[in-house]
Amino acid sequence: MTGYNKFLSKEGYPAIAPPWGTLNAINLKHRENGLADTFGDEPAFAQKGRPATGTENYGGPVVTAGGLVFIAATKDEKIRAFNKRTGK
Repeated sequence: MTGYNKFLSKEGYPAIAPPWGTLNAINLKHRENGLADTFGDEPAFAQKGRPATGTENYGGPVVTAGGLVFIAATKDEKIRAFNKRTGK
């Protein structure tokens, strides 16, 4: 075993096409996909005006009784909040 090996480009980015991270929700009652969004951003690409790439995610969200979803699991060091019903 050599540990956790990542498949990266020579620049150190994931060697697959973006999005590299997404936030997804599933409505179990209706068996439908809910919120699905590119999650996080690589600053080097954002500065060049490229579309959101997403980033690797390390952790999960917290959902409040009021319907807010909080998550801060991305490499871009941001905390995000979403409405669990609308995704906004």
